[in-house]
Amino acid sequence: GGASGWWVSHTEYHDDRVLVFADVLQPGPHRHTVYVRATTPGTYTFPPTRAEAMYTPEVFGRTVAAPITID
Repeated sequence: GGASGWWVSHTEYHDDRVLVFADVLQPGPHRHTVYVRATTPGTYTFPPTRAEAMYTPEVFGRTVAAPITID
């Protein structure tokens, strides 16, 4: 689970990814929160997020990877 913005029309949760769909998306920043459960201590790399328009994949955005430490 997590916190969705008004723009989220559908969300799919898989073991290795979360897919978030929006029927209409205005320009600007959008936030979607996904809660995860840490089970093994260590330092990991949180993978970058990628967003793209379904029928025009040349319209896209992405974030950078980020380190995450589980104590």
